[in-house]
Amino acid sequence: WLHGPLAVDALRGALAAIISHAHRRGVVHGDLRPGTVLIDTSGEPRILDFGVARTIGLPRSITGTPGGTQAFAASMFKDPAIDREARHFDTRSDVYSLGAVMYELLTGALPYPSASSFIDYLQAVREKDPARLSSMDIRLRGDVETIVAKALEKDKDRRYQSAGELAEDIRRHLDDRPIVAHPPSTL
Repeated sequence: WLHGPLAVDALRGALAAIISHAHRRGVVHGDLRPGTVLIDTSGEPRILDFGVARTIGLPRSITGTPGGTQAFAASMFKDPAIDREARHFDTRSDVYSLGAVMYELLTGALPYPSASSFIDYLQAVREKDPARLSSMDIRLRGDVETIVAKALEKDKDRRYQSAGELAEDIRRHLDDRPIVAHPPSTL
């Protein structure tokens, strides 16, 4: 997986815009992770593997996950609400996954770097806040950190409500306009 210079492409909102397009057509990807994002020869991101995608509004059981390394990798980018109940799987689940992909793209690390095993990682995703971007690279403090933190919000009601909202905040940041997201307050 690549990070660093390609982070600029992610921050242009291209990944979020692609997912927003799918959402407007009634499709939730459900398995966004670095392995399902490729950068083509022209530098444009492409999202692959809509194999577990579902149509918005139709029920889908999310019980049982294939075992092995692929399941572990996929779980690192999955919305923590999905493990509780299938009905929590919606467009905001893709927003969470986009936040996790952006986090890794920007830092080269996972949002929960202290987890030492698969079980520890899943527990951290459910119970802890991700490591702040600025703790990984001081240059990522401010708007970028706020945008990624809002995408990774555990409470879906406090998360971006759509990939389009995420893409718009990224564009606002890049155009030196105020972003909509705000850092969490102590209240």
